[in-house]
Amino acid sequence: MIGNSLKFTPDGYVEWGYTKEEGYLQFYVRDTGIGIETALHHRIFDRFSQDGQSLPNKGGGVGLGLAICKALVEMFGGKIWLSSEVNGGTTFYFTIPIEYKADKIGTENVGILPNWSGKLILIVDKHPASATELLHLIKPTLAVITIAKTLKEAIRNCFPANHYNTILFNVDDFDLDSPGFDEFLIRCAGKTPMIAYGRSLDEEAFAILQAKGFVFWLKSPVESELLVAAIRRFIN
Repeated sequence: MIGNSLKFTPDGYVEWGYTKEEGYLQFYVRDTGIGIETALHHRIFDRFSQDGQSLPNKGGGVGLGLAICKALVEMFGGKIWLSSEVNGGTTFYFTIPIEYKADKIGTENVGILPNWSGKLILIVDKHPASATELLHLIKPTLAVITIAKTLKEAIRNCFPANHYNTILFNVDDFDLDSPGFDEFLIRCAGKTPMIAYGRSLDEEAFAILQAKGFVFWLKSPVESELLVAAIRRFIN
């Protein structure tokens, strides 16, 4: 979001900060840039939209940045909005709820983890190390986790019926244009949300993955809070 403000502020300044409110933090990113027409405010968070216009435009990129910001904020239970006028600068606001509980000995605060007991998660990853890392991040939620190292193994786990609530898929080492992946989509995906992760992922790569059926992406190495927040959004 700060990068977006810098891109559209040829002169002046960009600043950010936050205030602590009752039950949440409210962040802001303020700039003195070119501003956004009021009529376009309702479209600014849409995918492939930059100032409400189609690509390409002078800002560069593919117009997914603010859409991803909105998705991330909403995953954490927050809200995002803006105040702007043409040649009058722009201020983006977003909130993040604060949820803490005391740990067992009551000396520190830890983030609240969801209870996904009975939920089924499939991890498709060729590399035992990265798959195990995700398993350890999710395990405290009590979800039932299965790891598949190949597409064939993943398909076997989905047959004869796919009962998984979420699929985590490492896209780094699989050919997503292969017949094997097409069969995986038929057998395993369908209505099950697929979250992609990988070292090479960015918003432009994800635009291609969406056409394959993926609903969200995470860049490796995956942070535990972001992983849990992403799964929380789609697991039900």
